Amino acid sequence: MIDSKLFKLYQTLNKKELSHFKKWLHSPVHNEHVDVQKLFLFLEKRTVFKAVTLRKEKVWKYIYGEETYNDNRLRYIMSIALDVLEEFVGYKKVKSDLILSNKNLAAHFWEHKRPKLAQKKLQEAKKALEQEIPTDRYYYQQYELECLEFEIIGTQDRTRTTNIDNILLQSR
Repeated sequence: MIDSKLFKLYQTLNKKELSHFKKWLHSPVHNEHVDVQKLFLFLEKRTVFKAVTLRKEKVWKYIYGEETYNDNRLRYIMSIALDVLEEFVGYKKVKSDLILSNKNLAAHFWEHKRPKLAQKKLQEAKKALEQEIPTDRYYYQQYELECLEFEIIGTQDRTRTTNIDNILLQSR
């Protein structure tokens, strides 16, 4: 298990992230599998991570007791656990990126026919972008925001001036 993607990703979490992940893990919205909770509890209780302490048989015994070892079942639980952990890491990354978070909310509001809320979140994303240092990522995000703005403004009122010039400048 020490060479698994699950364990390698688990090791990247700091104490604060582990604390947040524990709450995530016990939320039925994010995880419905008690065995997955037990797997992470097993990892949490380890003071030293070595190949011997993380043998699959030990993990199995911790989760299932004296039940006969089943590698396929353990792999399945590890796969679910990896999915839960990856979703948590992805969520934390998006939540910490104010530009991406606001852009996603703007797109959500737009898709659900709430143009005023979409425009507000779009403006918040642009304001956050202004605080960034111009890099490749900066220009790409600026382009994406301009495209979203064009979609929102351009489809609401065809007589209104759009930002097509800004989009064309960004795509060069």
